[in-house]
Amino acid sequence: YFVYMPLMGVFNAKISKGRTFKEIAFGQLVLCTLGCWLAMGTFGNYTMNLQVEGIVDVADILSSQGEAAAILAVPKTMPFSKGMIFAVLVICFVFLATTMDSSAFTAAEMTVKHTKSDQLAPRWIRVLWAVIACVVAFILLRVEGFLAVRTVSVITGIPLAVIMYLMIASVIKLLKKE
Repeated sequence: YFVYMPLMGVFNAKISKGRTFKEIAFGQLVLCTLGCWLAMGTFGNYTMNLQVEGIVDVADILSSQGEAAAILAVPKTMPFSKGMIFAVLVICFVFLATTMDSSAFTAAEMTVKHTKSDQLAPRWIRVLWAVIACVVAFILLRVEGFLAVRTVSVITGIPLAVIMYLMIASVIKLLKKE
């Protein structure tokens, strides 16, 4: 979370031109939270029901075959299972693509000197950052797998945690002042 907080803060500030702070906060804190709550509640409860009723031993699949197999085991129990699996794949692709695009957009915006406040970084720089992120992710997965990704996330997250706590304190101080 600490790795993505500055990234998403910059991304939201850059794309939310014309919106008030209250509108951005409402969208991020309320609408995004409700969407996650609805998705997690629905699919989480459905998965727990499959486990409790003995229809699918999700815990065993998770421990023996991994996360991907456990995720795919759940839609297989639904009506139109092939369509549901396809929908899960499409949703995962869309979420990954938008995350990569917003990450590349933010990295490009942070690494280019702007002469005007409404100017955006050139598209080729965004593509360059996306390629760099994909290459780094591919190398980490090929060399060490998910353990390396988790380790890198923790290592980069620790210094960012300190910075984020300072930023949160300064925002609270600024908001109280205003």
